[in-house]
Amino acid sequence: MKMSRKLRIFAMLLVATMAGGLLAGGVAIAQGKTVSHVCLANNGKVKKAGDDTLKCSKKLTKVAISGTTGARGVAGTDGADGARGARGTAGADGEIGPKGDIGKTGKTGATGSKGDTGKTGSKGDTGKTGAIGATGKTGATGGPASYYTAERTTRAENGALQIDAIARCDSGDVATGGGFTKSVAGGLEILISAPSGDAAWLARAQATSAGFSITAWVICADL
Repeated sequence: MKMSRKLRIFAMLLVATMAGGLLAGGVAIAQGKTVSHVCLANNGKVKKAGDDTLKCSKKLTKVAISGTTGARGVAGTDGADGARGARGTAGADGEIGPKGDIGKTGKTGATGSKGDTGKTGSKGDTGKTGAIGATGKTGATGGPASYYTAERTTRAENGALQIDAIARCDSGDVATGGGFTKSVAGGLEILISAPSGDAAWLARAQATSAGFSITAWVICADL
């Protein structure tokens, strides 16, 4: 009985060696390794294999055999793809990219609403006196003319010590000369005594007090 069981084990090892180094029961044996002992279960399956240092548990029977491990078996087919892994954590922020090119010029915007009217500017400086005009042509010789004198007197009052007296010719007549007279010798400073347009004479004075008067007179050509 023991001999036949030993022979059966040997046969099983031989089949396993030819199949690529797997013993019955799924025990692997390295290629070229000497196998002299196996651990045998009660059902006849080999659980472990090795040399004479092989140790078996109490439930297994250690059996000595002889022979060498056969050539490596053909590689099995690839297993099915494993399940997809969990999503990884987000990576760190990348570095700031280089500055982009300048964009194209935008379209012209719509016309804005009319602004408020600006404030009136301050009064400008008085302009310079213009150059003296060219001398006019000599007029035609007139006929005999008659002359008359017109006068105008102005009196200084409190609060208005600068006084103007303007003597005027009749409408259509022309002033040919004029002058002024004062009420008293003192108390008035004459500022202006000159023609005022073509038909009047202006006399302007500064009084030192109220009561003083100035009279302007004009010589008119009766036309």
